[in-house]
Amino acid sequence: MKEDFRIIKTKNKLKKALLELLEQETFEKINVTKICLKAQVNRVTFYSHYQDKYDLFQKCLEDFKVKIMQSISKVSFNNLNSIDAFLYVTKIIFKRVIDEIFEYKNLIKKFRNQENSILNYIIETTSYQFLEEINQNLDPYLQFKYNKDHILSFLIGGTNKMIYDWIERDKMKHIEEFKNDLNLFLTELFHSKILFKEKDIEK
Repeated sequence: MKEDFRIIKTKNKLKKALLELLEQETFEKINVTKICLKAQVNRVTFYSHYQDKYDLFQKCLEDFKVKIMQSISKVSFNNLNSIDAFLYVTKIIFKRVIDEIFEYKNLIKKFRNQENSILNYIIETTSYQFLEEINQNLDPYLQFKYNKDHILSFLIGGTNKMIYDWIERDKMKHIEEFKNDLNLFLTELFHSKILFKEKDIEK
């Protein structure tokens, strides 16, 4: 059953209010009263939709994840018959993740002292799923040199750290410059002898 439009509108107002408050103060200082005042929604209505501010924040992250997933889902994983084809879709996945993360960079910085849990959540719950789907669509001859799970963890973990370092710097590189750096790194990595068996690199 589709959710009533008025309920959707109220939920969106509460989510927006929380995200706007996070631009101004830490999560610890924000309470339900502040969120309700910002959203112009009463507390009874708030608690009819969310258990507390943590529940609301989790729903914000879920929306963020869905937005990235919808963006990446438009990428075709067919005809992955070469390293270049695999490289191409991998670049697209990370490009779209970066574009979405950039929009929320200030929010991510707010939680820098919590082991970067937001960034980990976003990347690990989106990129891994699609990289796994890529792997399932690879031609049989295109084989990883090492355990596929280790390689996928390496790609995701390494990219995660690169994105985090980029966001954390006081003087961030322009987003397009950063994406170019990442693309160059991935290209060199994929065409090295690290990830794939040598006979596949030659094809």
